[in-house]
Amino acid sequence: MSLHLPTLLVVTVLAYLVFGLFQLAMWQLRRSEAGLLLWGFSNVAGAIGGTLLCLRGVISDFSSIALANGLLILSNSLMWAGLRGFSGQPIRWSLVWLAPVVLVLLFSVVGPIRDNPPARTCTVALFMLLFAGANFADAWRAQRTEPLNMRRLAMLVFLLTCAFMGDRALYMLEHARKPEEFAITHPMHTYAALAALLIVTVWNLALLMMANERLANRLTGIAHSDGLTRVLNRTGFRALAGRQVLRCQRDRVPVSILLLDLDHFKRINDNHGHEAGDRLLCAFATTAGEMIRPGDLLARYGGEEFCVLLPHARLADATTVAERLRERFESVRIRVGEAVCGTTVSIGVAEFRPGEGIEAAVARADRALYAAKHGGRNRVEITAADNGTAAAA
Repeated sequence: MSLHLPTLLVVTVLAYLVFGLFQLAMWQLRRSEAGLLLWGFSNVAGAIGGTLLCLRGVISDFSSIALANGLLILSNSLMWAGLRGFSGQPIRWSLVWLAPVVLVLLFSVVGPIRDNPPARTCTVALFMLLFAGANFADAWRAQRTEPLNMRRLAMLVFLLTCAFMGDRALYMLEHARKPEEFAITHPMHTYAALAALLIVTVWNLALLMMANERLANRLTGIAHSDGLTRVLNRTGFRALAGRQVLRCQRDRVPVSILLLDLDHFKRINDNHGHEAGDRLLCAFATTAGEMIRPGDLLARYGGEEFCVLLPHARLADATTVAERLRERFESVRIRVGEAVCGTTVSIGVAEFRPGEGIEAAVARADRALYAAKHGGRNRVEITAADNGTAAAA
């Protein structure tokens, strides 16, 4: 089955238009995602540019060649701007507008390019190569701070685009020396149109799935976060801690857990009001968050009870962390109206045993916490069964 160039161009224009309208509609629902707006305009620009290309011979050469290709480059530059906006990177608007303007001027004023079809095609391919390379570099940097599976797919498409455009530029550079031998009906145009259709389709699908993956991650984060203290909630802690513990046990590294409970919390609520209690919970979450390592997990386990998972920490190490946290929080004070109040924290510590699950370790830490409460509060305890482990450590 032979490929029909005009049909491929029309289908590509429709793909641009459908993706563009869909992205603009999505942006109406998620206006905080600036990338969707720019990607939508990028595809609309591509659809208009592709339409002008299809009208070659019907409208002026300036419109069907210079302006059409300028709009295609604008589509690429807006796609790049959208990717930077999506990743929270500053958008270089001067480059966004400069690239298509320069290309239109080259196609309109510079004779060796204006009058040489292979040279024009080579120029367009080089512009697209530069933007695809910039997209890959920006996506690579963004992936370090916000890993997204679909961003990896987008990066692969950017690399393939670089390879295709580089090969196309070299091929056209060879033919630019004898432009009279390169007709508009050359099969290379048909294959290029097919490649463009595939790139536009896969590229846009990857970007849309990337935006949806971010939304899903944010919704999961909201579902797994405590609305007051902004740390993990019980559900989020169990999900993440379970994976952490399995990883540590597989690698045969120690992992410990702290169960913490604010002392006399009901008395604070009764004497100073629930606002004071809420502020103390937030103050404790902030204090604990400042004292743990980036790889540790902090969660509000329920009420005034918190939980901390400490990977790569033996019982003695976890006890030291707990004692430092207890001492630090003992000095924390909040102001409620004219009153200044604070409280202390009791902590139970347990180290995971080989093959032990979250429930069993939390139960042992809870027994240690119970001992701390009944031992006078404002103290750190481990269960009696773990005393030998602590001494050995």
